Amino acid sequence: MTKVKKKNSININNKYSNILAKFIIVAISILMFFAPFLQGLYFEKDQYPAEIFVFIIFGIFWIYKMVKKSKLTLSNPLEYAAFGFLAVYFISIFVAASTRAAIGEWLKYCMYFAVFFMLSDVINDYRKKITLLWVLVVSSLGVSILGIDSAFGGKIVNLINNIFKMLGSDFKFFGLYVDGRVHSTFQYPNTLAAYLLVVFFISIALMLTGSKLWVKLAAGICGTFYIVTFLLTMSRGAYILLPVVLLLFFLVLPKDYKIQGAVYCFSIILSGVTVTGISYLLNNQDIVYAKTILILLIGMALSVVVNLLLENAVKFLKRISLKKCLIVPVALVIISILVVLYVFNSTAPLSFSHSIKQEDSFIITTKTIELSPNKVYKLIFDAQAANELKEEYAFFIEIFAKNKNDIISGVSKKVASFPGKSTNGIEQQEVLFKVPQNMDIADIKFINYHKGTSVTFDNAKIVDSQSGKLVKSLTLKHKYFNNIVNRFEGMTSNKSSIQRSIYYKDGFKMFKDSWLLGAGGGAWLQKYYSYQSFNYSSTQPHNFLLQIATDCGIVGIMCYVLLLIAFITAFAKEYRHRSMNNINDRIVQGAIFTSVSVLIMHSLFDFDLSFPSIALILWGLLALYNVRNKEETNEEKIEYKYTVINRVLNLCSKINKSKQFSLHPIIGVIVSVIVLIIPIKFIMATNYSDKANKFANKNDIKFAIEYMKKAADTDAFKPDYKVDYAKLLISKESVTSEDLYEANEYMAKAERFSIYNTNLRTKIAEYYFKTGKLDKGIGYVDSLVDYKPFAVEVWQQKVGIYYQLVMRYLQQNKKDEALKYIDMTLEIINEAKEKNKSNMVPFKFNDSTNDMLEKLNYIKDNINENRQNDVNKIVFYNIPDIDVNLDNIPDQWELSGNGDAELSYEDNKIIAEAKNGALSSRKLKLKPNTQYRIKLKMDNLTQQTPISYNLDGITAKAEEFKTDKDILSAVITSPQGSKEFESALKININGKCEISGVLIEEI
Repeated sequence: MTKVKKKNSININNKYSNILAKFIIVAISILMFFAPFLQGLYFEKDQYPAEIFVFIIFGIFWIYKMVKKSKLTLSNPLEYAAFGFLAVYFISIFVAASTRAAIGEWLKYCMYFAVFFMLSDVINDYRKKITLLWVLVVSSLGVSILGIDSAFGGKIVNLINNIFKMLGSDFKFFGLYVDGRVHSTFQYPNTLAAYLLVVFFISIALMLTGSKLWVKLAAGICGTFYIVTFLLTMSRGAYILLPVVLLLFFLVLPKDYKIQGAVYCFSIILSGVTVTGISYLLNNQDIVYAKTILILLIGMALSVVVNLLLENAVKFLKRISLKKCLIVPVALVIISILVVLYVFNSTAPLSFSHSIKQEDSFIITTKTIELSPNKVYKLIFDAQAANELKEEYAFFIEIFAKNKNDIISGVSKKVASFPGKSTNGIEQQEVLFKVPQNMDIADIKFINYHKGTSVTFDNAKIVDSQSGKLVKSLTLKHKYFNNIVNRFEGMTSNKSSIQRSIYYKDGFKMFKDSWLLGAGGGAWLQKYYSYQSFNYSSTQPHNFLLQIATDCGIVGIMCYVLLLIAFITAFAKEYRHRSMNNINDRIVQGAIFTSVSVLIMHSLFDFDLSFPSIALILWGLLALYNVRNKEETNEEKIEYKYTVINRVLNLCSKINKSKQFSLHPIIGVIVSVIVLIIPIKFIMATNYSDKANKFANKNDIKFAIEYMKKAADTDAFKPDYKVDYAKLLISKESVTSEDLYEANEYMAKAERFSIYNTNLRTKIAEYYFKTGKLDKGIGYVDSLVDYKPFAVEVWQQKVGIYYQLVMRYLQQNKKDEALKYIDMTLEIINEAKEKNKSNMVPFKFNDSTNDMLEKLNYIKDNINENRQNDVNKIVFYNIPDIDVNLDNIPDQWELSGNGDAELSYEDNKIIAEAKNGALSSRKLKLKPNTQYRIKLKMDNLTQQTPISYNLDGITAKAEEFKTDKDILSAVITSPQGSKEFESALKININGKCEISGVLIEEI
């Protein structure tokens, strides 16, 4: 009787455990399916609900383990590596640049760890593994369809967005197609491309293992659309990676499936390339119905036809020996190479046209080439141009020179311009240009602008002007896939690739300063401003290994290396057995190996794994991979011909046998609940903060304070809430000593968690100024430029706060204190110059910063005349030595003119020399219907012709100054209007001028 009860109890336990296991698989499948559609879970508003969902499922998983009466066990290096990432990111919290950011990053790894271990445990048969792979494949098909649709009109996307709107949801898809590249739901094309490569190999595995024809065809259709979308991403890195991982996939497939896998890959790529070509043709047609639907139908039909034809070929090839079959992949590789070479070398003339009914607009094609500096070249090309309306020109050629620093800063120097007239048939044209010294890159722009004009360019080439030797033939247009092929031109002189190399260099500097444990999760975002070589804005280092290094130091790198070793050695076990048992599982294992390799390799030059949905796919695939790795096998081992191979494989087998570590389910439940509370509190704090801001906007300070205090206390590590709460407390009509004490307490806590947050440091400085702690406020202001030295807005904040202090002291008639802070503020000019010495792209102060510095300098020069009250009437005051970017040109001015115009400063004077040139001031803000006086002081005023000026939008023509010895003056009245407008003073220069003073003031 006891045995019967025990058996029934076991049966009941098995029944409930099976139900719980299925529930867990379904729940994780739902997460994996929808995650890519939520912007890849990139933003916290999407991450926290996903984490809560996973941690709830993880708690249920521990209940499942208790019902099953088993423990969670770490039994191999892959599992230890997964736990290792969780551990090192937890340790990094205690040394983090931002505790709050580090906790957020650790929560992500808790989520990855939970998904990995749950799937490793509950996916206990082949059928469940295939089911989860189909979930990924179908989800990816949806991502692809949305991407394709966005590229060809967006009919489906708009329909879905309208449905969400009708249902009252504020969710919508946007940014799916930008600048001619498909971004789809990830809103980043390079990550989308890597993701599509991952699911591409999974779809091939499903074709290889499918027992029914319709399954193979369905997987083939999915694969076709992955390739179409993949091509439309125009991701150069992923394009280059594709042949590498195709070769890897061929190598890791089981012996008898290599040929079949190669054929399937070829068929899907062929279908995808063909559909992409048809899509471009359809996009140029005026089709009333949705182009996407037509493209999808064509893609499905073509995929089915191609795969049916090749399915019969595969059956034939299976009857041939492997050595003979090798002819097939070799032939396919050769054919592919020949096709690629043909596509890259098939060119066509470049044609532009504007009809008579069109408005004037720029149509430009730019060709970038590398040339030797300080040499003269000729651009030679054939042109056939028409100009129906007899416009000034039918086409235009402009040539700009630059170096790599110029590429970063976005500036270049024009070295040639050529207005092309209409031609009598095809005529050869020549443009002579010289590449300046220290510049080795030329941008050649072919331009059509006027309506009623057309031009066709062909046979363009660059020749050496002295020897006449051909330097470079220019491909103006590729006959096939022009936009895609153009992406590969000038890759080494591309802004993106140059910036990446700088990110890596700056990231390594950051790693060296915190090499052991790193600077905590999210370290790059917190600290990169302090290490950057110029003022770029990148929230990610574009390299997963570098991200781990900056986050977790050498300990994190060791964990990453352990993952790679575990991953590779686990697969090496497959090569120790010769049995054909579970062959489908081995095919899937090979596909997963390739897919994971795609993410590992691509993440070394992009930030794919910063998208939690991509990381979830990685760890989900690793879990499926780990399922087979955990299985014990008694199959016959293979003895290879070479001893070294046998020894390596034996070593790999030994590495995969680690000492087991078990965790009791009760501990797991407790930890899961504790971790679950954290994202819940983060969401609650966000809601409290939103409510507080709504009340603050309504001037209901009482409720704003109440809810902001809840936010600050609920999310204890987010300093923003504490700063906002403290500022609200001192904004009350009557602030008590208790209020001030509490505000100071919360502000002190905020300071500990906002060391590298320059925006918060500004708010903290403002708080201390308002509460009378000037020294502390000034300390925070001074530190701004140490943490973010190349950001123009930070210098504006620093100057702005000093400016307010000066105005306060002037209002109190404390001239000595005011002068002290004026000198400190003007010294910021030299401080900025010093910072710019290590800046690849030196910055200038913006107009607002210059305006404040000018006013302060005016006050200093006129302090004894008691004219400081007139400071708000000062529009412009010349300070010649504002040369923050160290180019020996006053930052307040620009000079244009024929010939070699020169502008410099010396002995507190501006020196301008040009022929028929114009010296232009910075942008000026003028009130409407107001009189202004312009005064110039000029040294060596010996020109016989009067000096003239004009102001954009005010003077219709050049006006002459009135001269009184060395003082030039003019009075102007701004036009009628209701709003302030911008203008610029232009002083016409014809010869050499020395200007020692310029003042523009409101009368």
